This record gives sequence, C-alpha cells and structure tokens, in this order.
Amino acid sequence: MNLPFLTTWYEKYTENNSIDLDSSMQYMFEKVGERDPSYKNFLEKLEKLKTLFSLVRLPDREKRLGLLKYIYYAMRLIDDICDGDTPINIDIEVRREYISQIVKGNIPDDLLWDFLKKIQILSQELGIEQEVKDGMQKIIQSIQFDIERIVDPDKLRNEESLQENFHRMDIDGSINLTSLIFGLNVEMSHELTKELWEASRIWYTLMDFREDMVEWLINIPKEDFQKYKISLKEIEIFKTDWTLSEWMKKWLRVKVCEAHQMLKIYQKKRETFSIDLSYTKNWFLKKLYNYLLKRYVLSSYVHDIKQAKQKTIAMVEGWLRESTHHWL
Repeated sequence: MNLPFLTTWYEKYTENNSIDLDSSMQYMFEKVGERDPSYKNFLEKLEKLKTLFSLVRLPDREKRLGLLKYIYYAMRLIDDICDGDTPINIDIEVRREYISQIVKGNIPDDLLWDFLKKIQILSQELGIEQEVKDGMQKIIQSIQFDIERIVDPDKLRNEESLQENFHRMDIDGSINLTSLIFGLNVEMSHELTKELWEASRIWYTLMDFREDMVEWLINIPKEDFQKYKISLKEIEIFKTDWTLSEWMKKWLRVKVCEAHQMLKIYQKKRETFSIDLSYTKNWFLKKLYNYLLKRYVLSSYVHDIKQAKQKTIAMVEGWLRESTHHWL
C-alpha cells in the first residue's frame, strides 16, 4: 500500500532528495513538543541518560541511547498517524489499513522505514534484535487494538481484554524494552515497579478520558458498566456536552482512589528494592545504578505522574461541578 500523504509533514530531505533522519527527528521533537510539553520533556530526559549510562559503565551506551531514541520516534510516528494527531485529517479506514500493513510487515512510509532500519542495525549489534522486535510488536498490537475498537459497532470490552491491552503497551512493550536497553533485569524491573506503571496508566487514561470518548475509545470495562449502572446513553450525552451522570462520577472517583493507592504502594516498595543488572554482577555498580535509577530516573517519572494526577483531579472535579444532569 502506498500512502503518499504520509511523507508531507515530518520528513526533511537532503539535497539528494533522501530523508535526512536527524533533521526529521529534530522536526518531530519540535512538533510533538508543541502539541504536548510532556513529550518534549521525555525526549530531553533521554539526552541526560548519557551521564547515567557512563557512570554505571553500561557497555555500548551510545548505541543503546540511539536505539531507545529511534524506537521512541518510530512508535510515536505510528501512534500519531493512528490517533489522527496529524496536520491533515486521515480517514479512520485509512488509519486502520496503515496499522494493518505494519502488523503484516509492510512498511507504508519512508520515514518509518528509515527508523526501523536504524533499529534493526543497532539491535543486531547489541545482540537483542529479537527482543526489540517482540517489544515493538506488542506496542503496535496495542495501537491496532484501539483502532479496531473505534470501527467496531460494539464499543465495549471486558476488564480482561482492556487489561491485556494495557499490559501489552506498558509492560510487554514500553517497560520491557526500556529495561532491556538500560541493561536491567527485565523480570525484576516489572515486578518491582508494576504499581508505578499501573498508577500511571490510570492517570493518563483519565487525562485522555474526554478525547478518547470522542473517538469512542471507552476504557470503562463492561463489568463496570453493570456494576455502576452506566448506559451508552450517558456516554452519548457526555460526548455531546461533557455532562456526567451520577454513576460515571462514582466510577471516576473510584479510579482516582485506585491510582492514588497504587502510587502509595510503589513509593513504599521503592525504599528497599534493588534490580539486578544484565551486564555485570559487580556489587558496587549494581548499588550505584539502583541509587541513580531511583534518585533521578524513577523519581522524575513519579514527578510527571503526580503532575498528571493534579491535572486529572482538577479536571474531574471540574466535570463534577459542571455536571447538573442526574440519571439514577
């Protein structure tokens, strides 16, 4: 499949009319930062990892950092197109076909192709090609899951299905890839930080609650529709004038409490946890890495989550104040 319009906004070219990957990445950095400062903050933090990797003597640190950046930009590009976060409007069926082609191994645009070639070369040199491929495939499958929900007349999914999808994106994809590239024990990283990622997922789901509803991405499980007596009519009304029913208010309050509890569990656990390193058994480097990881990397992420928490609570409280219609 050829989608020529996919080469009209992020690509920058050399005089020979080939893609200038560095310039394209810089342009992406500027554009996604304009849309959401949190993306720009994340990319700026990637640059600071050079010092961390150097201090803990992580081998091939330049290649690892490069690999992490290329993966981020490739997944950001796919997600932006499939979410419709593009300068031009792309029909949902075209977005659906785009992700379908990628899942099949067909690359629909030149910029993504160049990103993936860089990822393949670096992951081969680091000896983790299959693990990287598996992790990216999980993220891509999660993106496809959301596209299929948009076009499916049955908009609801059960708790197990939604949790499996979140797990694919957050754990099997993002966290496992990051831990692998960071030289950390992947299984231990997941086990010791899972509450942090679960809290993060809830906060960001609630932050995107309104935008997701517009696209008919309903992240309220079928079981909760029954438990809280929520109806699709209430969703339709919310999409129209942002009016919350009493049952939707109750669900939102419960999710806020769940995320708060998850973050408390993680903060208690982080005081004593220690993650093994995949590249060395040196006791001092392990101790140093864990200190730096908690002090600078995870604490920064917790700070971002707390900011998301404050925005979400303010947003939800605003909805609760503004909602005057009640269905009981």
